[in-house]
Amino acid sequence: MPFFGLGNQTSRRDRSLFELTETQLPILADFPVAYGLTLSAQATGLYATSDPSRAFVSRFSESSPPGSRASTTYVVPGLIATYRSPDALYGLSGEARVSYEAYEEVSGGPFSFDRFEARMALHYGIEDQPFSQGKFPYLRSLLGSSRLSAEANLVVSEPRAHSAVPFYLQPTLGGGDIHDENWLRSYANYRFRAPSMVAYTVTYEMRLIDPIGFFIYAQWGKVGLDVGELDFDRLKHSIGVGLALRLGGRSVAEVSFAWGGGEGSHVYSTGNTNNAIGFGARAAGTVGLRGVF
Repeated sequence: MPFFGLGNQTSRRDRSLFELTETQLPILADFPVAYGLTLSAQATGLYATSDPSRAFVSRFSESSPPGSRASTTYVVPGLIATYRSPDALYGLSGEARVSYEAYEEVSGGPFSFDRFEARMALHYGIEDQPFSQGKFPYLRSLLGSSRLSAEANLVVSEPRAHSAVPFYLQPTLGGGDIHDENWLRSYANYRFRAPSMVAYTVTYEMRLIDPIGFFIYAQWGKVGLDVGELDFDRLKHSIGVGLALRLGGRSVAEVSFAWGGGEGSHVYSTGNTNNAIGFGARAAGTVGLRGVF
């Protein structure tokens, strides 16, 4: 995996590789509370270790980033609340997820920390395009559905006293991340890394010929060494366009082209797209993000 340093002002010239090994044993229990609302409890055993390359060792000291040569074992209890509005292809719908996890380090160094995550998505589905009515009713079968979506994602990691968050368990922005999610697609994979992050996406999606759709999107985000850095000042950004293949209202494959942010452009293709409000294998109560086709 590539590593560029910690924070928003790292250089691509410092790109170094490291090998990450993770083993997880999750135990999850869901408790439906009301229609659309689920509370979940989890307990996860986690073992993680990093093996930095020679270039990594030569560029970065042992203490920065934290855990560069560590092997850590955790017990991770957590609580999760998930809400999903009733399925609606058209009109307003949404999902939300809030979670708390306590990373209790068992061995490997002073790396205990707490993590809070919150994520929300709102969608507005439009049944008919204006130009598909009136003089051109036959276009309704081709251009009859569209959707506008807005999504926000927040991750806050707080180290315990005399501890740190190991770099390999910190969230990333840029391209695809370890959970196969794409934030700031115009940047290289794992481009920005820090204990905390915030990201936003606005997407307009339109059916072309079922099940193929076209979408255009804009993304903003930044990482923070502490939560006070997660403001709206100097957000990184990406814009792009793409094509998606949807089956049963969910994306199974897509290809997109992104640019912006001053570091060039990138093309991404994704199969079995992760359409869940969740965070990797430790997530409980995940929900699918439906589309309009």
